[in-house]
This record gives sequence, C-alpha cells and structure tokens, in this order.
Amino acid sequence: MSERGGRHEGDSRGQAGFSLRAIAIGGGIGALLSVSNLYVGLKIGVTFGVAATASLVGCLIFKASRNLLPSVCRGSLSREEQACLQACSSSAGFATGAAMVSAVPAYVLVAGSQPSPFILAGLFSLPAVFGIFMGALLRRQMIVQENMKFPNGMAYAETIKSLESSQQADAPKARWFLSSALLGMAAAWCRDMRWPSFAAIPRHVAFPGAWAGRPAQQYTMGWDNSGVLLAAGALMDFRTAASLLAGSLAAYGLLAPWMVRLGAIESSHLGYIAIVQWSTWLGAPIMAASALTSLLLRWRSISGLFAGLADAFEPKASSSAEVQLPENWILGGILALGIGVAANLRCAFGAPWLLALASAVLLAVLSIAACRVTGESGAVPTGAMGNVTQICAASAGSLGAGCNLAAASMVASSAISSSDMLTHFRCGAVLGVNPRHQFYSCLCGAAIGTLAVMPAFYMLLAAPGSLGSDAWPAPAAQVWASIAKLLVRGPAALHPSIHWALAAGTCIGVCLPVLETLYPVCRKYLPSPAGLGLGIVLPFSMALPMFAGSLMARLAAARLSKRVGSGIPSIAAGIMAGESLMGLLSAVVRSLVR
Repeated sequence: MSERGGRHEGDSRGQAGFSLRAIAIGGGIGALLSVSNLYVGLKIGVTFGVAATASLVGCLIFKASRNLLPSVCRGSLSREEQACLQACSSSAGFATGAAMVSAVPAYVLVAGSQPSPFILAGLFSLPAVFGIFMGALLRRQMIVQENMKFPNGMAYAETIKSLESSQQADAPKARWFLSSALLGMAAAWCRDMRWPSFAAIPRHVAFPGAWAGRPAQQYTMGWDNSGVLLAAGALMDFRTAASLLAGSLAAYGLLAPWMVRLGAIESSHLGYIAIVQWSTWLGAPIMAASALTSLLLRWRSISGLFAGLADAFEPKASSSAEVQLPENWILGGILALGIGVAANLRCAFGAPWLLALASAVLLAVLSIAACRVTGESGAVPTGAMGNVTQICAASAGSLGAGCNLAAASMVASSAISSSDMLTHFRCGAVLGVNPRHQFYSCLCGAAIGTLAVMPAFYMLLAAPGSLGSDAWPAPAAQVWASIAKLLVRGPAALHPSIHWALAAGTCIGVCLPVLETLYPVCRKYLPSPAGLGLGIVLPFSMALPMFAGSLMARLAAARLSKRVGSGIPSIAAGIMAGESLMGLLSAVVRSLVR
C-alpha cells in the first residue's frame, strides 16, 4: 500500500499506535533525556537527538516490564507504537528543550535574572506547540506532494524496521543495525572516556600547517571524529553534501581570512565562535531566502493547503492509504497559538502590539523555512532562524536585548518543533503510520518535556550569576547574547561587510531556486541552497566528515551489491543511535566528575 509521495512498506494504521504504554515509555524516556540534554547543553553547548535512542531503550524497557506488568506489556510493540514512542520522546527530550540551551540562557545572561515560570513557558513551550501545529499543516505539502527526504525520519524508520526484524527473524538489516550501533557506542566510549588508553580516539584532529598566515586549526580546518557526522552524510543527498562542503570551505577557508584582514572578525580570539558570528549573516539569509522562494514558486500547490477547508475532511469513501490531519482546526490552533505568542511578547516583554503580531507571522514563515532545510539536509537550522529573527527585531525598532532574545527563542523553539514533527511524519510515511497518532504523541511529548525541563532549569541555575562561568559555560548562549547586544546598538554598529553579506546571502538564496525552476535540467549542477547555507554556518571540521560519509555511501551504492547498498540506511541509523546513546551518557558522566 502506498501513499502519494510516500514509500510505505506495509501499513500499520489499523493498529493502536497511540497507546498508553507507548506514551508512558516514550514520555518517561523523553523526560529523562530532556533533563540530560539541558545539563549537557549548558556545559558544552550542544544537544543530542533522542528518537533513535528512545526506540532502543523503549524496546528494552518493554521487554523488562513483561514480567512485572504482564497484562499491560503483552505481545510486542507494534511499528505504530514504536513510531508514536519515538515522536513522544523526541518532542519531550529534544524539540521542546533545545532552545533551553541557547536562546533562553542567553536571555538570562542579558537580563541577569531567571524569568518567571509563565515567561519561561512562553519562551519555549508555547512556540513549541505552535511548531507542532505548523508541522501538521505542512505535512500534505512537504511529505505527500513533494516527498521531501527528511533524512533523520528515514533513519528513524530504519531503526524501527531493524528492531522489528530482529524480533521476527535474523534479518541482515537487523544485524547491520545492531552491529553498527555497537560500533558507534564503542567508538564514542573510546573517544569521550579515553579508556582503555591504547584505544583512545581523539575528539578532534587539527590539520597541521598554516592558512592565511595563521594556524589552520583557527579556521576550523580539521576533522571531528564523530560517527554521527559520517552517518548523517550517508543519509544526505550527495548534491547537498557537496554544497555543504563547498559552503564551509568558502566561509572558513576564503572569506574568514579576508574578514580578519578587514577587521570584521576579531583576530585576538580567532576560532569557530568568532568566525560564526560573522558567517551567520551570510549563511542564514541563504537558507531563509531559498526556502521562502521555493515556497513561493510552488504557490499553486501551497494554495491547496488553505482551499476548501470547510469540506476538506467531510466523511468520504476514500481508502485508508491517505489518512489526513484535520487542517481546519489545525489552522484554528495556529491562529490561537500565534495570538498567544504575540500576547506574551506584548505583556511580558513590552513589545508594541504591531511588532508582537508581526513576530507571530515571522514565527510561521521561518518555521516553514527551517522545515525545508531539514527536509533536504536533515539538519535543523535553529541558530540561523533565531539569528534572522534577531536581525528583524533589531531593524523594527529600539527594543531591548531581552525582547530581541525572547523573539529569537520563540522562533528557535517553533522551528525545531515543526521540523521534528515533519521528520516523524516522514518516518510514518515509510512505515504506514497514522499521522494523527504521531501528532497526538508529539503534543503529549511537549507537555511532558515542559513539566520535566522547567523545574530542572530552575534547579540547575538557582544562582543566575553562575551562567557563563566555569560551572556553566553555556557557549551557545554566549553567542546568542553577544549577537543580541550588538544588534541592540543599531545597524550602524555592524561592520559594513555584514551588510554586504546579508545582501549577498539573500540574492543567492533567491536566485538558486529560481534557476532550478527555470532550468530543471541544470539542477544537478547547481549548489543546493540548504547545503550551501548550512555549510557556511557549520565548522569545516564537521562539514568534511559529513561530505565523506555521503561520498562513501554513494560509492558503496554504486560499486557494491544491491543488497549491501540497500543496507546503508540501517548502518547509518545504527551508528547514530549507538553513538548518541553512549555520547550522551559519557558527557553526563564527565560533567558530573568535573
């Protein structure tokens, strides 16, 4: 059975996926991982995706619970239950709390005090639910009609299928998945814990020599030893991966040395943080402008999202191959949540009503842009979309840094939640899962994640002055706060090169989709705007292994047997699941030891 634009391998819509046991297990895992992600993120500035990990841990918990609760844990978790478990845990553990390690602590740095629970919920929880509704609205366009890849969603589906195969038969894909997961765990252990010493793997290998008169490593020239990067590249389209490498090489190898000579990039502490504070102004407009241009070029199909809502979901004699979401009340939910976001900006931060309402509109627009980037590359440009919001808020009027960061925080939460929702819809399209069940699961996850991460935030930062210290370095928050402080001074305070970067990025982002539409035959020779913009923001040491992973997958699919080539998604998903699980555990252990 197949859905238009999807690739269903079987259909599990007749099964009860939105079950109490799936939500209980997924919500419990997501709650624990949301707190862990908050703790680790405030230490090292990154968060970990938890969906693939949740599937593995969820199956283990379910099997262990059979003896304790035989009436509840009968049989095995179905595909649809595992998909709902993934959606709930990801919404709780990753999507809901990602802004809590960047924009929200940046707001604390600027304000000097913790926000009230009402304001804190408005900064990340309310826009996170808004993002889930946006993802539900965009499902038909991006998943059904355009069949966008959403590589992480495909990896999640492979994870579920491999776990199912391991229960039913000793299938090759299951063996590949489990073997690669063990390999990823072992590599992450040797890299992060450096034990045993003879097997220790360096986290980063800096390239020797000099570049533009400085050590090459100052321009992020090196290699990050992360299997997740290789696996993400293997799941990425080769054109996108090549564009990502080209963008990163251009930004850090060519433009950064030029900007250092011009004084646009601080040379006294040259490194990734210093460079990305400039390169963001080029990469973010490329991603945002290209996504919005692509959307406008498909205006005929986009208009179908809003046409005929009155009778779009009246009972009709259609097959179950296309189970739609009730877009009429989804639009109502988006409207109500948008008004809530605007009211929060107005009441809590003193933003003018017109600007507050404009921010709610921008929330929707940039969520769409983030979804398109994620659909093509698998990476969620949370920081880029937040920085675009900071620019817009600063250009709209003389607002304080706190209001600037509040608007950026809301966009970050909405962007990552909408992208996460569509990623799970892609997983469901592959497996044949009822999208309504996934939608409900993400809503439950958002509620669970909020209840878990908010108390943890107040407990960990009981003394707000500790943020930015050795105890809680919060490097991601430092970048957001510095950009907000710079923008509040006004556009005149920006280096002239930043104005040119904004203009160039916007032109590139508009021209590439137009050229792809006018000359579709030449599309494969044009750079991917999503990959190009993302590469400009990512350090070269991360872009290189992602390109290497895509190249290896391409060569394996072309030169090895079809059977091996078809197993690449399972291998990549296993590496991502294994390393993310062990990387998270080892990071927590090392943070506690310190």
